[in-house]
Amino acid sequence: MALVFALLMLQQMFSGGAMGGSVASLVSRALGAGQTARAEALVVHALGSAVVAGRVTSLGMLALSDAVIGLLGGRGEPLAQAVAYVHVAFLGSTGVWLLDTLSAVLRATGNMLVPSAILIAVGLTQVALAGVFGLGAGPIPPLGMPGIALGQVLAYAMGTVVLGWYVCTGKARIRLRLRGATWLVTRSGPQALAGTLRLLLVAGGGAALVAMQAPAWAIFALVAVGMAAHGTASILLVHHTPWEPPLLPAPA
Repeated sequence: MALVFALLMLQQMFSGGAMGGSVASLVSRALGAGQTARAEALVVHALGSAVVAGRVTSLGMLALSDAVIGLLGGRGEPLAQAVAYVHVAFLGSTGVWLLDTLSAVLRATGNMLVPSAILIAVGLTQVALAGVFGLGAGPIPPLGMPGIALGQVLAYAMGTVVLGWYVCTGKARIRLRLRGATWLVTRSGPQALAGTLRLLLVAGGGAALVAMQAPAWAIFALVAVGMAAHGTASILLVHHTPWEPPLLPAPA
């Protein structure tokens, strides 16, 4: 789990921080200008981008999981268990991206209570389902690390369904409309579309760079610790190795 945790946090930083921050800023800007239809169109585009990003994340991790976890130090059985976890957990990356995007949409409308409550409920549900599928309960056999990952996938899927229902039913300040509003952003003209993309790249790109600092510093810390451990071991080896005087030639 320690080998996979950094990858999960990186995904969370991208989906909730970079993507979520840019979506919240764009939607709140449109609502502040009184452009509700434009805000609803932005929601559709954001969800489409979340689906694409989730699929790319899933395919990338499924293809590169062995190499990436190997670079993090995984060997033997820990590597096999981490890869088994990744192959299940990152199949549900789309749910993670959608949930964080929908949470950002609700935050943009000024509603902080509902997304916060849903995310807390998702966390508690994930812990419960991970225990059930990982350790087994009743007729459910223990699945080990893949079962723990399955608990995460199901919890995020349920959270996505609840938030999607909340937005689609009009309980939020804006409603998710899949017809009519989909391409309203592009109909606003090339200048408006360019401004929207520029703001998205600035907001999301800056947050993405911040998100990448955490794994970069973690790798730096691991390298520093490894160098320090190597130096300490070399010193101890020198001090504790029995010393033998050099052999002197016998007198003639």
